[in-house]
Amino acid sequence: MKRGAGSRRCRVGLELRGVVQGVGLRPTIRRLAEEAGVGGWVQNRSGTVHLEVVGAESTVRAFVETLPRRMPPRARLDALDAGPIVALDPDESVPAFEIRESRDDADPRVAIPPDLAVCRACLEEVFDPASRYYGYPFTTCTDCGPRYTVVAAMPYDRSRTALADFPLCPACRAEYDDPASRRFHAEAIACPSCGPRLRLLDARGEQVAGDPLGEARAALAGGRIVAVKGLGGFLLAVDAASTAAIECLRRRKGRPHKPLAVMARDLATARRLFHLSPVAVEALTSPEGP
Repeated sequence: MKRGAGSRRCRVGLELRGVVQGVGLRPTIRRLAEEAGVGGWVQNRSGTVHLEVVGAESTVRAFVETLPRRMPPRARLDALDAGPIVALDPDESVPAFEIRESRDDADPRVAIPPDLAVCRACLEEVFDPASRYYGYPFTTCTDCGPRYTVVAAMPYDRSRTALADFPLCPACRAEYDDPASRRFHAEAIACPSCGPRLRLLDARGEQVAGDPLGEARAALAGGRIVAVKGLGGFLLAVDAASTAAIECLRRRKGRPHKPLAVMARDLATARRLFHLSPVAVEALTSPEGP
């Protein structure tokens, strides 16, 4: 029987541009490809994502048509360029869909995503005594965590980030390799066994004994200044309710009048402290969570 036009097997190449790296796009495309029953590959390049889709022509066309509407929430697709649809040889098989190793382009077009506030799922793990992420301050997944502050070069891979010096433990590697996990190909994944850890140092650079977070809280409550070194630089923190501590910080920084940022635990806390406009609420509850 002659194969119909819709069932002819073919391949098509695509290039996606915009905020398409560091937002969980490759894992999403792989899941969508497996759901649609198409083969091929997806690959990060220097600021773009390339993929090849292989399968029955009608299925391939439907996959390409619906892809822009099924992007992960943190992605921003500025352009999708599709090459010609090429028929497969009759004896050519459809390969399983895979995530290929990233490749540098000679002419990079880079759009680095912003850092993303911790998501609800990660936050639940941090406060869950049964989770291996319990109490771990650097918990992250493909939906949240640092991006802009950790990347050193594109394509966005762990080897090009500040996490490159922290090899994955077996448990993290299992999540990273599991298509069903929300940490599938999460480049900034880390846990207490293999990732960065908290330390508290005194003014002489000597490590302070005890729980670093608890000791830092006690220092803030005692009116002291705590310098918090994160992946993106230093944050100088004091108790916002302590006039003496704020005046000390202003004096030592030589910043007598310029406003200082105030941190609040959540939106409800911020509402108790400030009048928030709808625009401010929208910004505070955005994925970036400033």
